[in-house]
Amino acid sequence: VGAQKTDDEQAPYGYYERIGLATSTDGLNWTVANDDQPVLGLGAKGSVDAKGVSHPFVMRVGGVYKMWYSAIDGDKAGSLGLRPRHVRIERVCLATSRDGVKFKRENNGRQVLNIAAGSRVIDSIQVDSVSIVKLGGVYKMWYGGYSGSHLHHKVGSAESPDGVNWTRTNNGKHSAGLAGDTDQQLGLSVYSDGHKYYMIYSRSHFPSRGANLWVMSAATSENGFHWKSVNNDQPLLSFPAPTGSFDAADGRKSNNHSCHPTKIIIKDGRARVWYMGESNTNGTPPTVQHIGLMEAEL
Repeated sequence: VGAQKTDDEQAPYGYYERIGLATSTDGLNWTVANDDQPVLGLGAKGSVDAKGVSHPFVMRVGGVYKMWYSAIDGDKAGSLGLRPRHVRIERVCLATSRDGVKFKRENNGRQVLNIAAGSRVIDSIQVDSVSIVKLGGVYKMWYGGYSGSHLHHKVGSAESPDGVNWTRTNNGKHSAGLAGDTDQQLGLSVYSDGHKYYMIYSRSHFPSRGANLWVMSAATSENGFHWKSVNNDQPLLSFPAPTGSFDAADGRKSNNHSCHPTKIIIKDGRARVWYMGESNTNGTPPTVQHIGLMEAEL
């Protein structure tokens, strides 16, 4: 996702977000593709994604690339009478492509998973950052739900027979058992071998009073709803990172040491995950975002 500053007052946070593509033969050295142009840009005026597209998840099914992504129409929580008023509304949409470059919006450009209504739901403001596996002909989705002040960011789940028509599972409740159940969780990646699920997810960790540091943790599950934290609830990457590292966020300000893991790729006995990290100078903005790679032996 690339962000471009804009004077459009309806663009949340003052940026347009679009989805780009880069390619690599080794996972380390990347080249921006498509002549540095988005593979999915802003939607038509008045559409559900007219003001931004973000958080893509791509799965190849039968020669077709299916991309689920977060749609941003410019509305904020305040327009629904919810708080915090400035937070942007996000819904899940779907686009498809034969070549991974030219994407076509599906479902007539409408969302495939909408925000929920109600006072105690986990996703009344945002459904985003999805991760999907396909088992036995069924698409299983985990997503980041945001409902404002009472539950903040939590992980929800849904199922679909076709990737378009989704039904919330687990009675619409958030996944239980993740590290620091009282903490916030959002960007995630789920892998399944057909028997058990493994999740890497972003967690808002509070190492000291007033600090807000996003890190990655992991958990396993037999059913995809009830999870057991691994690594003794500790982050997967130690923090702070070595001085001068791109992900040396220190937690003195709200920032991301490591979050939003990509699809987990397993090859040659190793798991590879790309992730976003931030650094901040002397604990003050502006923060700068970069993409890094972490690996683990199986």
